[in-house]
Formats: sequence, structure tokens, C-alpha cells
Amino acid sequence: MDMTLINVPAMEKATKMNAIRSLAMSSFNCLILVLICTQTEAKLYKAFIFDSNASKDEYIFENIIDPDHKYTFPLELERYYRKDNRTLLNILCKKIRTSSNSDSQQRSSATPRYLPSQYLFGSSLTDELAVFDFTSAAVTQQQNDLNKSQSNSLAESSMKISLHKKSDDRPALIEGTDTDFGADFLELEMDELNLHPCMVPMVCLLKHMETNGITPVQSDMPPWMICLYKKFSDPSIPFNIRLFIMRLITHTHTVFKPYARYWLTPIIQMCNQVFEKSSDGLNTFLIDTIVILLSWNSVAIPSELDTMSVQRLLEYLFLNCTHTNSLVMKSNLDLIKKLIESWHQRIHTPTLIIYKLISDQDIKSKQNAIGLSLIGILLANKILPYNEMNDLTEDKFNETLLKNMKNSFRNIYAAAAEVVGMLLNVKKLKGQSNQRLLEQLSFILKWHSGQGLQDTYVTCIYSLQKHYPEIVDKTVMNKLMFGLKKLYGDFKMECLEALGANITEFESAYLELKAAGILDILIHKDFSIRCVALRLLHKLLPQLTHEQLFEIAQVLSVDGPNECQYWTLEISKWMYDYITQQITSEKSISSKPISEPFYHHVREQLLQFLSSKNEYIRVNCRNFWCDPKRLS
Repeated sequence: MDMTLINVPAMEKATKMNAIRSLAMSSFNCLILVLICTQTEAKLYKAFIFDSNASKDEYIFENIIDPDHKYTFPLELERYYRKDNRTLLNILCKKIRTSSNSDSQQRSSATPRYLPSQYLFGSSLTDELAVFDFTSAAVTQQQNDLNKSQSNSLAESSMKISLHKKSDDRPALIEGTDTDFGADFLELEMDELNLHPCMVPMVCLLKHMETNGITPVQSDMPPWMICLYKKFSDPSIPFNIRLFIMRLITHTHTVFKPYARYWLTPIIQMCNQVFEKSSDGLNTFLIDTIVILLSWNSVAIPSELDTMSVQRLLEYLFLNCTHTNSLVMKSNLDLIKKLIESWHQRIHTPTLIIYKLISDQDIKSKQNAIGLSLIGILLANKILPYNEMNDLTEDKFNETLLKNMKNSFRNIYAAAAEVVGMLLNVKKLKGQSNQRLLEQLSFILKWHSGQGLQDTYVTCIYSLQKHYPEIVDKTVMNKLMFGLKKLYGDFKMECLEALGANITEFESAYLELKAAGILDILIHKDFSIRCVALRLLHKLLPQLTHEQLFEIAQVLSVDGPNECQYWTLEISKWMYDYITQQITSEKSISSKPISEPFYHHVREQLLQFLSSKNEYIRVNCRNFWCDPKRLS
């Protein structure tokens, strides 16, 4: 193109180049239409659409794409977070979740346990954030509704590609799983790349080639794709051309998925380049691209040769994860979570970046929350947050992490404590010593124990024991027992939960619980606290005496919400089997005065459950009574 403008003055050059480019785009689109309507041989598509010859000055993409134009993409906040249209990662990442359904039973036991989102965002946002949980019922229903509406629209036409400014402002790419609608539906948002006059025709071309068998799936890339691959992988090719090809791949990812092992490397490198050239952080182009990469997880993951590129991408994501808008930040965390889950074999922790994100010394700041969440994501996938590739010692890292347990905000020190519990657990699983970390932790716990209020100590122990129950030793147990009566609300519930971690390992646990008021809790008006107490006692049942069991049975109530009823039923079922065995045993002669009223009391409670309003409770109880040994 430049050859035709050698003698043109600079003032006119830009205008004439745009005119020539417009002519080239129109010609190119016309050629695409002719091929779609008349040809079925892949070699013709390769020759006319994808193949260029530099020696003969025959170019294609160079003639239709302006190499000097600066493309900008909307940030998530602008496009994806309208209150009524939150459809970003839940739709795109449906591919990831669906592809893993076939082996979900094998993986269910190893599903990572992540930090609860309320540490960052608070429980009031639960409904808002549910759409970003790829396994939530809300998302499943939303996706089902979307599938139905899109399936209905397909009945009217075989191929729909819309490109316009929509009032609902949905994301750049909305598409179901590969098998939901076949290749019949694709909706493009109006951004600069999608508005390129050749984008829609190129998408139509590749969809046409796919659906009509012009490019059948084979082990190696077809010749036309090799041309595209060479163009995309060549660093000397203008950046805008590679942007165009990347967006084309995003829209037609099912065509490229069988050859993912070839495309992963250049696409990851492309994402890194976009990060380097942009100061905006995570934009829609990057998110769409990364999600497509993750959706190819079942076909290919990056090779060992790509480790450095993956590391750079992860570092960019970590550095750009923080955002003033909590919804955007939650979405960024979800993207990182899925990337680490899918590519964990290639992940090396960016220790220095994480260290910086948890190093704010202001105990009245929530600045370290994002760093704690990132460490939690790594640990949930059994990846330690530090490595030996830097000068930062493990002791210094752990010391900085533990300082977050002194933060003034409950959601920060609770998150820090849970992360420390996860770290202790992962180190134990990897056969590493926890002695030094436990020594450092003991100083923090002593500091909390010495505070005027017991609340912070209880919350820290509760958070620690979620992943490392060994933290609740005899000393901690005594402190929790001592403080139980003085606690109220959530703190009382957390104290009971923490006691349940190792309660069966301690003798006279029931007597201490009784002294701390456990029987009063069984008639507590706060059903959530009552439920925790019931679960705690259910663990202790095999250790209790005849008299202690009867004592509990007399306090049990069949009212309450479903979970309370469930645990009361489980306790009553255990007691019924126990007491019937005692009555028929010759060794229980001395306890017969108690056994008879005990038996009738438990039996009456179980019969009441047969009229429960909850169907599951009724069926559970009926199945219990229908057992032959209880009918005799």
C-alpha cells in the first residue's frame, strides 16, 4: 500500500490510505462472499483468504488493518457490571465447568476450598456475587434461561450474527458451550475490533468452513490455519493484525480448539504484550482471551517451555487484580482462580508480588485483603506462597503474613488466620516441618489472648481450625471452654465450631461442655448456634455414659429449622439404637430404672419426626423405622 503513496504529500497521505484500505476491505468482503457461495475446497480458501506472498508484495491483513490505529477496549466496570446484566465470566466459563462434569465424581473429593468471599466484600453482596460462582444455582438457572431464549431464536433462522449497540450492554462475547447451539448463533458487542468491516465476514467464513466440513478436524492444523498461525506468531507482524486474529479466534474458538496445543504459546505471549502496552489492567479483550484459553483446558495446557510466559501472565494478573469496585475485583479473583486450577502444573508463585500485597503495616487498613485472597487461592490448589527463586526468606514472609492477624478489621484478621491454617495444612501434606511457623503463630495467639476481649482470639482459632484442626490442643480447648459462656452471637457459634475440631480427643469433654452451658444452648432461640451445639454433641455420643445420654435426650427439641431437625433426628436415631441394645443386654441390669423412661422418651421424639413439615426429615425417619430390626 505504501508503494502507491510514495509521491503523495503528507497531508493527503492519511486520507488516501484510508480510502485505499476501505476499497481493500470491500474487495476482501466480496471475495469472502463469493467463496462461501461457490466453493467447497479448503485449498481455495487458503489461497484467496489466508495466504500471502511477501516476495510478490501480495498481502491480505496488511491491506485491511490499520497498523497505526490504537485500539482501546472497555474496562469491566463499564461493560460487564450493569446491575441487571451481570453475565461476564459465568457465561464464558460455562465451558470450563461443563467440560469437567464428566469427571466431577473423581475430582469432587479434591475440590479446592477457597476463602469465603465475605472476607473481601461482606455478606450483603452474596446475591450480587453469586453470578460469578460458576457452580452456583443462580448461575445455572441464569444460563439455562439464556440457553432457552437463544435456542428459541435459532428456530427462526439458521445463522444470526448481530453487531450493534445494545441497550442492555452485554459483554463482548456471549456464547454457550460448544454443543449448546452448534455454530448457529454468535452475538458480537460493538467495540472497535468487532466494528472492523471484515470481522463479521471472517467469522461467517470460519463458521461456514466448520459447519460444512470444509475444515474437518484432524491431528495437525489444516494448511489455511498454518498461514494464520505463522502470521499470528510472527513478532514482526504489526500488533493490530495480531489483535484482529486473536479476536477472530475468540469468536470462533470451537474451530481452533482441536489445535489448542499449537495456539496456546503465541496467545499467552499475546496477552502479555497487551498487558505491557496497556495501563488499564484487565480489559474485556484480555478477559475474553484468557477465558477461551482456559476453556481449552480439556484439550491442552501450556507446555513446560511456556512456563516463563505463564509466569509473566500470572504476575500481570496478580498486579492488576486490585480494583476499587468490589465486583470487578471479585471477577478478577475468579479468573485467577480458574487459571491456577487449570494450569497448576505450570504455576510458580510470584512471591515478591504477593509479599508486597500483604505488607501494608497500617492495622486500620484493608489494603492487604487482596493479597490474602491470592495466597488463599494458591494454597487451595496446594501451591505454597513462596519459592526459593528470590532473596525473601520463608521466616520473613510468614512474619509479615502473621502480622495481618493483628489487623483491626475482623474480616482481615479472620482471613489472615484462615490463610495461616491453610499454609500449615499444605506444609503438612507436603511433609514439611511446621515447627517454626507454629512458634511464630503462638506469639500472635498469646497477643490476642491477652486482649481485653475474647472475641478476636476465638475468631482466629475458629479460622485456623477450618484447615488445621490440630491447632485446638488442650490449652486452646480450655480457653475456649472458659470463654464460651461470655460469648454471644457469631462469636459463640465460632467458639462451638472451634471446639468441634478435636473434641473427641479429650477426656471429660462433655462435663466441661456441660459446665460451660451446652445444655442451655440446646434450647437457645438462635437456631444457628443450637445447630452447631447439636453437631458437637453428635460427635461425642459414643463417649457418653447412659445417664449423660438421657440428660441430653430430655433437653432435645424437635422444633427449629431443617438443619436443627436433621441433627436432632440423627442424635435421636443413635440414642434409640443404643437404648434398645442396652435394654436387651444382660449387662445393663443396673441401668434398667433409667432405660425404660429413656427408651420411651426417645421413641416418642422419633415418632414426632414422622409428622415433620420437611419431606426429607419425614422420609429419613420413615426409612429408619422401616428397617427390619426395628419393626420386630
